[in-house]
Amino acid sequence: VHTDGQADGTWTGGERIPTSERSDDHMNLKALEADSSGRIFAAVKTGETLMSKPQIMLLAYDGMSWATHTFGLVSDCHNRASVLIDEGANLLRMIATGPHPTIGGCNGGGGAIYMKSTPLSAINFAPGRGTPIIVDDDSAVVHNASSTKQNLTATTGLAVLASNDSTNRYWHYHEGGGPVPSTAAFTSTPTTGTAPLNVQFTDASTGGPTSWSWNFGDSSPTSTAQNPSHTYTQAGTYTVALTASNSGGGTTNSRTNYITVTAIKPGVPAVSPPVTVDGPTTLAPGCNRLPLPLKDSAVAGSERDARVASDPSTPGRLVALWSQDLDRRGPRAFTAARSSDGGATWATSPGPVFSRCGGGNGRRGGDFYWVSEPSVSIGADGKVYALGLGFGVGPAPIESDDPADDVGNSKQGILVATSADGGATWGPTKALTTVDGSAVGVSDSSVTADPTRPGVAYVVWNHRSIDGVANTIYIRRTLDGGATWERRRVIRAWATASFGHQIVVIPGGVLLDVFSTLSREGRVLPGMQVARSTNGGLTWGTPRRIASMEKGVRDRAPWTSQNSRSHDVAVSRKGGAVYVAWPTTVGRTTRILIARSSDGGQTWLKPVRVGANPALETAAPSVEVAGGGSVVVSYLQVVRRRQVDLWVARSTDGGRTFAQRDKLTATTVDTAKMGSTHSAWLAADGSAIRMIYALPTLAPGDPSRVSATTVR
Repeated sequence: VHTDGQADGTWTGGERIPTSERSDDHMNLKALEADSSGRIFAAVKTGETLMSKPQIMLLAYDGMSWATHTFGLVSDCHNRASVLIDEGANLLRMIATGPHPTIGGCNGGGGAIYMKSTPLSAINFAPGRGTPIIVDDDSAVVHNASSTKQNLTATTGLAVLASNDSTNRYWHYHEGGGPVPSTAAFTSTPTTGTAPLNVQFTDASTGGPTSWSWNFGDSSPTSTAQNPSHTYTQAGTYTVALTASNSGGGTTNSRTNYITVTAIKPGVPAVSPPVTVDGPTTLAPGCNRLPLPLKDSAVAGSERDARVASDPSTPGRLVALWSQDLDRRGPRAFTAARSSDGGATWATSPGPVFSRCGGGNGRRGGDFYWVSEPSVSIGADGKVYALGLGFGVGPAPIESDDPADDVGNSKQGILVATSADGGATWGPTKALTTVDGSAVGVSDSSVTADPTRPGVAYVVWNHRSIDGVANTIYIRRTLDGGATWERRRVIRAWATASFGHQIVVIPGGVLLDVFSTLSREGRVLPGMQVARSTNGGLTWGTPRRIASMEKGVRDRAPWTSQNSRSHDVAVSRKGGAVYVAWPTTVGRTTRILIARSSDGGQTWLKPVRVGANPALETAAPSVEVAGGGSVVVSYLQVVRRRQVDLWVARSTDGGRTFAQRDKLTATTVDTAKMGSTHSAWLAADGSAIRMIYALPTLAPGDPSRVSATTVR
């Protein structure tokens, strides 16, 4: 026996096959490839001469031992036998030369071709010569039958070829073959949800179907698409049937009560009750070691800028990141939280080492007094990427791996770290850029992990001169899970201030950088912009305007000012549509608008308004698309100056209308003592939308709270 993968000359065994007959040199060997036990069959000729003795035999090996079966006796006068395994019919077939059925003769020089068959599971050949399948009525010397070396299936059929050396002609025999009828099978996602429920059906039929007919069970027309999507508009339980066919025929697969759609009753919120995510602060007073005359004025237990990411490979696995313990200059550190049950329960842990209060120093990195702009993303392999903007004066400048950086005493840095255990612990801090904050600033940064390519992630940020004249958008990427980062590349260098850069990956591997511009510099109009890259971020096209913001966003209240988190972008995993939501001033009121692109960000539909009350200001949106296609937008609605409510709006028609809205805050929130950027963040998790938000409570010892909920 030779084991596959070993050297060609390596053989073991040498077992003698137990038979009392003498051996000859005619043999043909076949293996049952679909059988894991290693069954082997051999057609052999013996050297017997007595008429009652076996002349052609089948030797069968079952993975442990050999057995012998008689195909024909010496009196049958067979020779040149071959064995064929018919996997489609579960049969063994043997062919051999024998005497011509009418002319006779047994001289070993030919005659006719005969065949016998027997079940694979109970081998027993009938006595006699078998059924003649190739006969030349004029010549009794048809000989040397041959067939395929591969095993037979219903598709291949049986073909036998033989020759007549007297007439110099070939003869053939054929039976069966041709296309096998397709066997219908399918999957879908989701199978349950609230109306209207968009379901993506995926054909899983075998047998090479060429046509499909879907019955969705709701009186809608049938679909002939291979992988259709269908929207169920009414509550109910639906039976789905697929008929898959080819030229050989087809079958129907009907799945009873397969789709369950429930109704959302009017007045019943479409969100789950909030769950508290944060816990008591673990940061000690004075942990950032501020030099005199600076004083630590952080409010213990305060949080803001909560962000959440979902694992594209593991439904229900979430990681959150937020700014912890705020003072008037900025947050002192980040805190992380993780959930493995879709946000029902959470465990908190220290965030990455991005500041002194987070454990940073000149040796470990993260030697900053404060850190802001938290960003978190999870890759296709489950690796978590975190980003923050460190800033503050320090005696020891941080090490940067970019030689073009100018590091001074007033330093700023874009910092990244990764986690291989879902955010419980974090790897070393890497500074992708550091600058002298007195001359140039870095801001508007974010990290995006590629949801389809393991180990690939992108970081984008701004280099902006203090006077605001020069602005350069940079990107760096990793191809090895954050172990190393490629040199920075320029997306755009121009005399226009840009804000809120965020990269998304759309189907086909195209990258989009979505951002806003607020001032008119040269030919660039203020508004929402998008830049595209079709080669993984190596080069970028000229930014295109999504929509204008004629007056920008009025700074009526801190949460409505245009900052690095004032807009958001999302990609539908079903179809690849891109949605961008942002605040803009219409008349005297700031409103949330949303625009959609169905061609990879090249063109955009006219923006539509999200908020219900046009007289009230809305701001700080986040947008996400559920697996079923529903578009969800969260936003703050200003009731009075510094008095806000948190809302979510839901669209089931591709972002054209937002008919359903739900308020998450039981009472209006007073942000007067808590500063800006109290917003929510969304993450798609299969057919659900997970939401995290930080809002002030103004309660003694608990000035703000990070909460999570699920939007249905």
